[in-house]
Amino acid sequence: PPTVKIVSPADGNWVRSYVSIKVSVSDKHSGIYTVELLIDGKSLGYFSPPNIYWNASGYPEGTYSLTVIAYDNVNNTAADSIIVHLDNTPPTISKVQYPQEVEEGTNIIVSITTNDELSGIDKVILSYSTDGGKTWNNVTATSIGEDVYQATIPAQPAESSSLIITVSKSLMSKVLEYITMSPKFHTTLN
Repeated sequence: PPTVKIVSPADGNWVRSYVSIKVSVSDKHSGIYTVELLIDGKSLGYFSPPNIYWNASGYPEGTYSLTVIAYDNVNNTAADSIIVHLDNTPPTISKVQYPQEVEEGTNIIVSITTNDELSGIDKVILSYSTDGGKTWNNVTATSIGEDVYQATIPAQPAESSSLIITVSKSLMSKVLEYITMSPKFHTTLN
């Protein structure tokens, strides 16, 4: 008989929208004929391993049993199952705070309030550009509690004139929302 193992996602993982399922299958004798994907016992069809895809965008959020059945060329079967949690609702950014004016040579502290009721926040990334968007630098924000994250942009010279700041939230490495801000730089005269 064949052997089959769901490699990813891992059992108990959160997933969203379009789920890539990687499987490891083998059969030493007759070879693998096909692989079938079942969600909560309902077949979604037959696929060629190692990659299988589940379009979960039309499914309600919740917990699902994901089963893969491998068929060899003489119709022997083997199955592997995992549980996944589906979250198709993106996180929200409810507040972004940053100084409207920044003195030359001063770090910029940006606070971002964001949350995700189901799966939580994986990471918050702040991207900034000092050249009008030609090049970008990323800063990973740190959680400071109560759904608030904070990131520090290193001090910039006054000739930067403006700084484009883009706050992005990631859940499973997908950028979900952007907010663009432009604080003004000024030089303090002594």
